[in-house]
Amino acid sequence: MRKTVRALTASVLCLLAAVLASCGNSAEVSVADTKPADNRPVTVGCEFAARAKDTSVTRDDVTVEPIAYQEEDKYWYLYLLITNKSGEMLHLSGDVVFYDPKGKQIDKAYSNAIAVEDGTTVYLDFTSNGQYSSFEYKIEEFVPVEDFQPIDKDIAVDFSLTPTSVKVSAENKGERVSMNNKYLALFYSDGKLTHVSEETCADENGVIEPGETAENECQYYGVGTPDKARVFFHAYSTAVAAVRE
Repeated sequence: MRKTVRALTASVLCLLAAVLASCGNSAEVSVADTKPADNRPVTVGCEFAARAKDTSVTRDDVTVEPIAYQEEDKYWYLYLLITNKSGEMLHLSGDVVFYDPKGKQIDKAYSNAIAVEDGTTVYLDFTSNGQYSSFEYKIEEFVPVEDFQPIDKDIAVDFSLTPTSVKVSAENKGERVSMNNKYLALFYSDGKLTHVSEETCADENGVIEPGETAENECQYYGVGTPDKARVFFHAYSTAVAAVRE
């Protein structure tokens, strides 16, 4: 079964018995029966408790889901999953401040602009140079220096989960070349987030031409065997997304 980014809810083909919850350009896929993946490198990663001490989103019709994630007790990330429910395309940017347990600022990060089509979920990722226990984020709408257009509604995307990976197939059904084709894969095992990976899905030239299908496989390196994955795909029709002023 095919899932297209035109639908707010859709179906995704899994290699094994599948359960799906979908919104726009994102999907959740799970497998009911898997076997452990042997002889593979393992990266110890997990979601950890961090408090959002202050949040600011300039629009009520934009929602944000924060995910605090660490790897090997030495890399600390924050992923913001941003859903546009406005009925129109929006240009958004994000800023994050990280704090230690005593409330002292330890790092600050900001993103370049993203363009988000209505009914889709995109992600912003931030890195802290130390373990944080709380954070603040600000999501703002702005007018870009130059126009850049998301192309998610032209792309039909299939996601499927195996015991060792997520497989992605993206077909360009529009008339524009699809560029900057990226996706975020969140892997879960026994209900816990155990691995995160950002990948690209494109042909050998780094694009998806109209009528072309590109495929990619995102490997799982977490502890245990994944039984669920959340995938968020995003692409543009411009080579470089414009930065904010």
